Amino acid sequence: MDAKQAGTDAEATLWTPPRMEGDAGSDVLAALEQVPLFDQLSGRELKKILRILHERTYQPSEVVFREGDPGAGMYIVRKGKVNIVIRRPDGSEQLLAPISERQFFGEMALLESAARSASAVAAEKSELLGFFQADLESLIERDSRLGSKVVWNLARLMASRLRGMNDVLRQQRQAEAAVPEGT
Repeated sequence: MDAKQAGTDAEATLWTPPRMEGDAGSDVLAALEQVPLFDQLSGRELKKILRILHERTYQPSEVVFREGDPGAGMYIVRKGKVNIVIRRPDGSEQLLAPISERQFFGEMALLESAARSASAVAAEKSELLGFFQADLESLIERDSRLGSKVVWNLARLMASRLRGMNDVLRQQRQAEAAVPEGT
């Protein structure tokens, strides 16, 4: 086992199945319904997803993952808030996005284990649900129909974000072209 795999396995041991007692089960299902990755899934299908999720509590300022770490999966904020930050050349951090309850981040790691492009840090005590690449692969093997729905939703989400980034870049190019030379 290489060091990267050992680190991933050690991290996995810190996650547990979500608590389902009392209103917690409906709370988790309500959170899942807000995630575009699980869009248009039936209640029965959402419950299947729920059975393969993991949960972990992070304390304020605790790192969920660091910029440059290999991606392992995506995270849904059940309670609390997580900041997505990048490190500037001077060593300071720049906030890219605050992620609040029922929002998610890190979904590209479901497709590849590439290095994380930013860090995720708990801004306050936060309960996160984890859905990892191995969970998606297992779902595809066990229930190919449900797995393919999730993958198609992921593809649509990635396409939408790519279109949005293209629009931003197009607007930047237009703004640069509108500035007269020499100014």
